[in-house]
Amino acid sequence: MSRIVVSMGLFSLFHRHSPRDTDEQKSWATPRDTEDGSFIIQDVFVITGRGPVFTGVMSEGSIRVGDEVLIDSPNSSLAALSGTVTAIETHHHKSMNIQSGDTAGLFIDNIRVEDLPYTRSGSGFVLDTDGIKGSVIRRGVNTSPTR
Repeated sequence: MSRIVVSMGLFSLFHRHSPRDTDEQKSWATPRDTEDGSFIIQDVFVITGRGPVFTGVMSEGSIRVGDEVLIDSPNSSLAALSGTVTAIETHHHKSMNIQSGDTAGLFIDNIRVEDLPYTRSGSGFVLDTDGIKGSVIRRGVNTSPTR
């Protein structure tokens, strides 16, 4: 028994690619790009119960949820850290990937708040965001943890 679906294209139950489909509509099915990704960290903050969130701009390539990444810092106070991207947020919406030019926040598994640099402030310590700014999160490089 065959089923015929009639719709205006908004909520089709069955969708097959036709010659009319645009590249944008098929972009979800494109194979993973081979270019390395570089994400420039502009700030970092901590969400209680979730961990650090690295915010910044994707300078080249792309990063997807599930990618193994390495934080490469020009600052000696931050040791090379690696982990897996567990979530990406762009403009308060979850996303599965980001590409060159996108602004986003990255959650990275296996990087704890304790791994980040701190500075003395009064009688305690605070997260040294200046020590992290400008660091690069890279995809497509050797991501062996060095902590």
